[in-house]
Amino acid sequence: LIVKFCSQLMEINEQSLNSLNQVFVSILSPDNASRKAGEEYLRNLESQKGFSLLLLTLINKLVQSTSPHDISIRQCTAVYLKNLVKRRWEIGDDTSAGPPIPQPDKDTIKTHIVDLMCAVPPDVQKQLAETVTLISKYDFPEKWLQLLPTLVSKLATDDIQVIKGVMLTANSIMKRFRYVFKTDNLYRELAFCLEGFQVPLLEKYKQIELQINICKNAKELSVLLETQRLINRVFFSLNWQDI
Repeated sequence: LIVKFCSQLMEINEQSLNSLNQVFVSILSPDNASRKAGEEYLRNLESQKGFSLLLLTLINKLVQSTSPHDISIRQCTAVYLKNLVKRRWEIGDDTSAGPPIPQPDKDTIKTHIVDLMCAVPPDVQKQLAETVTLISKYDFPEKWLQLLPTLVSKLATDDIQVIKGVMLTANSIMKRFRYVFKTDNLYRELAFCLEGFQVPLLEKYKQIELQINICKNAKELSVLLETQRLINRVFFSLNWQDI
C-alpha cells in the first residue's frame, strides 16, 4: 500500500487526495492498530516531493464541507501539516527528522498558505496561522518578502474572521521584537515591518473600534474584541524596543 500510494503522490489528483483522506480516516480510528498503520504510512510519505502540497490541497478541497467526517479530516490534516513544517522546514543538526521539505514545495506553500488560511473556518485557521508563524521563523523577511504585503492585502475586507486570522498571524510574527537585545539586524527587520504594517494596522484598529461601539450581537462582539486585542498586541510588539 505504501509503495502504491507513494507513486500516486508524484501527481496531485482525485485519486491521491482520496487515498490520503483514507489514511487520515485510519489515523482517527479508535482501533490502535489502524491508527499506528496510518501514522506509519504518512511517515513513509513525508520524504516524497509534493507530499506537503497534497496536504494543503486536501485542506482546500474540504474547506466548504460541513460534514462532521470532513471537518475531522480537515482539522487532522492541518495539524499534520503544521507538525511537518515544524519538523522538516529546516533540519539543522537533527538528522533523525529526515530530509527537509523540497524547496519547490516550500515556495508553493508560501505562495498559497495565507490565502488558504483566510478561507478556512476558525478551527483550521488557527493551525494554518501557526504554520505561517513557523515558516516565518526561518524565512521572514529575507526569504519571504511577500508575506507582509499579502497579509496587508487581506485586510481589505469586511470579513472579521479573515481580519482576525491576519492579526493572529501578525501577532505571532511580531513577537520576535519583544524581550530581545537591540541589534542592527533586529532594527532592519523592525523597520521593514513598521514600513509595511503600521499604517494598515492603525486604520483597521479605528474601523474595528467603530464597529465595537455599535455592535449589538454578542457573538459578533466577542470576535471584534478578540481581534482588537490581537491588534493591540501587535502594536505592543512593534513598539517594545522603544518602551
